[in-house]
Amino acid sequence: MIQLVNGVQLFSVAMDGDSFEDTIFQLAFEDNEYFNKTITMDFLQVNVVDFGPMWILVIKDVSYEEYLDDKTQYLRIMREIRNRIAPFMKEMYGFDEEEIILGDHESMIYECNSCN
Repeated sequence: MIQLVNGVQLFSVAMDGDSFEDTIFQLAFEDNEYFNKTITMDFLQVNVVDFGPMWILVIKDVSYEEYLDDKTQYLRIMREIRNRIAPFMKEMYGFDEEEIILGDHESMIYECNSCN
């Protein structure tokens, strides 16, 4: 089901497992400030060392080199998206804003998920 949440498209909810914590939300945001293109992301829970389970935004469909070159702008976009979806996530799923952290590039999350 596609939902528009404060200008952020919530494309689908894909279940990786049986619990809500295994849910992966797919997001799209039309950025007209920095890149003038649609920014796509996953929003999922990961275990963060010294903090425990946290929800993180994961930049997709951008090369890692491009992400590094423009990391400041991507972090600003992630912050904007977090601010836009946090009230919805709290209302619908009981999230606290502190549970949502800014993310990283997909190669750092998915390829390093077992790099502990």
